[in-house]
Amino acid sequence: MWNQRPGPPSAATSGKSPPLDFFAFAILVAIAAGSWIAIAVLRLAEPGPQDRTLTIHGIYDETGHLLTALMVAAGVRAMRLPIPFWSVLIGGVILDVGHVMIQLDFSEPIDGSSRNGTHSILVVALIALGGFVDQRRANLWLGVTIGALSHLWRDMGTGLVPLAWPISHEIWGTSFTRYMVGLAGLTVAMIGSGALLAIHERANRDVAGITPASVTTSNRAGQ
Repeated sequence: MWNQRPGPPSAATSGKSPPLDFFAFAILVAIAAGSWIAIAVLRLAEPGPQDRTLTIHGIYDETGHLLTALMVAAGVRAMRLPIPFWSVLIGGVILDVGHVMIQLDFSEPIDGSSRNGTHSILVVALIALGGFVDQRRANLWLGVTIGALSHLWRDMGTGLVPLAWPISHEIWGTSFTRYMVGLAGLTVAMIGSGALLAIHERANRDVAGITPASVTTSNRAGQ
């Protein structure tokens, strides 16, 4: 009777992925740290404006976006959110469809920026809205939304972005240093909170394993 007591919610009932072990967290930390270092190296290795063709710039830019999204995806995985890892990576590059539109003369860049309205809060909000419309794949849409936000953050650190389009054509940006510090801080916070959650859940499981039946058996053995 005592041993049939319901325990804490399982991963299936709580909507989270199964708990991560130390090795899994070590891999996520390595992915995040390696991506952050790679972004810094990419910045140093990128050719100057006089030597930079459209193709070369595209390769460097998309690689930087993927690495940024990879760091955020590692944080999402550490927090055990039920979001497909790859959906964050797709979101990390999807906004650059705007560059294709510009090259094909389907759109014009906003004055003072090389980007069009796809790089705006409105477009990210529309992606997020997809999760409310398509509830069966809400987690996928959420992952793409998170990746798209990481895209905007990187572009603000490497250029200027029309965040408030179409309400305003004002362009926004920050320094590359702030982008790197902010990205590192967010990733550390996500992985750290995931680690604390895992420790807390493991402690709860250990406590739940000490049932009244086992305590009674121990007491009888002591007598």
